[in-house]
Amino acid sequence: PHPRHPPPFLRLGAYLQERLRGEPAESLNRTARALALDATARRLLARGSRAEKLLAVLAAGHLRDAHAWDALVALARSSDGLLSVHAVRALVRIHPVRAANGLLPLLVTREDWDLGRVAGFLGEAQQAFWLLMAKVLPRLSDDQLPRALTLAEALRMQLPDRTLARLLDPARPPRVLEAALRLAHSLALAAQVRSCLLNAHPAVRAQAARQMAALATP
Repeated sequence: PHPRHPPPFLRLGAYLQERLRGEPAESLNRTARALALDATARRLLARGSRAEKLLAVLAAGHLRDAHAWDALVALARSSDGLLSVHAVRALVRIHPVRAANGLLPLLVTREDWDLGRVAGFLGEAQQAFWLLMAKVLPRLSDDQLPRALTLAEALRMQLPDRTLARLLDPARPPRVLEAALRLAHSLALAAQVRSCLLNAHPAVRAQAARQMAALATP
């Protein structure tokens, strides 16, 4: 088929893969590879229209096509919000650990990516992101921390008490304290949470009160 008109099966495959799991999905992938649709997707990633690139991104992710990695990284870094967030999803499907190491800086800086949506497809890579997040958080700037902590909350991560204790330093900006408080589920952090009840910022005091209620014991 003409390169501007991808095979109908590529579109149908992407549609079905969003709904299939397990062996039916793998069977569909084997058929797609036999038809060389992985190569078709890579061609469209490089030279397709925006709609074709989006279709190719979905296909490359479902096929877990490692050969499409560099093209997907380029799209993940592009200014196109829709293409970039789907490229991240595809990269996570292909190699969760490698994606975690390469994409965390984007996740904490791309304000145009909805964190709830991102958390939804990062679930399968949660362990990889948990390990990296615990390592990277102490090195992030106060501007980057609120979004990173909100992502950790969306992924239901349990960060180390030692990391959270440092983030609950009263000298931190209010947005950092608010985000860190929402993750303070350990009784070992009760003293740090209690100290935030005296913070000058009303939103921090309110979040500290909610967290103290969650930590309360008889």
